[in-house]
Amino acid sequence: MATGSLPQDGQDLGSLLEFVDRAIAPYPTGNGHPAFFAWINSPPSPAGVIAELLATAVNATGGMGEHALMDLERGVLRDLASLAGLAPTAGGVLTSGGSMANLLCLGAARTWFLRQQDATDGPAYDQAHARLVAYHSDQADPVVVRTSDFKTNEYAKLLGGRPFEPVEANPMIGWRGASRYYSDGYREGFALECQALRRVREEMGLTNVIVMIPFCRTLEEADKVLEVMAAAGLRRGENGLKVYVMAEIPANILLAQDFAERFDGFSIGSNDLTQLTLGVDCDSEALAHVFDENDPAVTDLIRILLPRVQTLGRPVGLCGQRPSDDPAYAAFLVRAGIDSISVAPDSFAAVKQHVAAAEEERYGEDRMAPVGIRPAQADQPSGA
Repeated sequence: MATGSLPQDGQDLGSLLEFVDRAIAPYPTGNGHPAFFAWINSPPSPAGVIAELLATAVNATGGMGEHALMDLERGVLRDLASLAGLAPTAGGVLTSGGSMANLLCLGAARTWFLRQQDATDGPAYDQAHARLVAYHSDQADPVVVRTSDFKTNEYAKLLGGRPFEPVEANPMIGWRGASRYYSDGYREGFALECQALRRVREEMGLTNVIVMIPFCRTLEEADKVLEVMAAAGLRRGENGLKVYVMAEIPANILLAQDFAERFDGFSIGSNDLTQLTLGVDCDSEALAHVFDENDPAVTDLIRILLPRVQTLGRPVGLCGQRPSDDPAYAAFLVRAGIDSISVAPDSFAAVKQHVAAAEEERYGEDRMAPVGIRPAQADQPSGA
């Protein structure tokens, strides 16, 4: 299709559909996961396809009339403005991606500058088009980057990966996470990860990047990983570098204070914590009815962890799907005193509302206060 010539004559609809089915449909963009409603390219989900079809059929023009889609877009903008804490009169434009958003912001900034100068030509006009100075806060939000945590079977499926990976009966509890970083079989690979992180922090100046180590089983393993990182130029504490650890193994919680001496923060991996606490393979269909992140054994471990490390100044977050799917679980985390929760993009607005309601119930007027000065008590374990 890329090298062929354009057809000289038209074709009937049936022939066109046959061509699409044969030459186009089998080769999608690769972004066809059903969780995606839309993407930079065509939306893969059925609902997204229908939405795009309707948008194309209506073909609303913003400059003429009052179309239903215009009211829909205004409603979306009002909701986004409310979530961002902007005034009800705030306006906005929905774009197809980050590049277009940056272009629009640049154009809006230059237009505002020219209006302030009341100029359409001359020195002010030339200045606006020659240079634009952007001002931003130097208090950038922290960005947590978790280092690699592929399992051996996942690495083996990569191109050329099979010869380098052992065959394990249960890769979920095999050679993964921290145990790879100091081993001869992956030390050089982890060195590349450290090199990339150094470039981001030192050359690009993004010192707000925090490194997080996954699946760290023992204190000895933690010391080995930190030693390897230091040898690669990532020494905890230097240039403000913070290193977090995933709390996804019961040992991380039973020895929480000891891990807190070695790491600056924790992130609960609810998926692994559940399967290792209940002894359930999370991939087992036969045991799917047993796998429950809301099981008292799991929630008690979370309640135990939070006060143990927060009193030492260590923040605790949770990464997992459950808060996105279950508002009650998000509320439980707030009551327990969690510092942050990761959510899926499509559930962000709903989870934010549930979290706000739970924080209002727990903290009252102190809801917007920094975590460090909020009431420190957390829910007691169910057996206490």
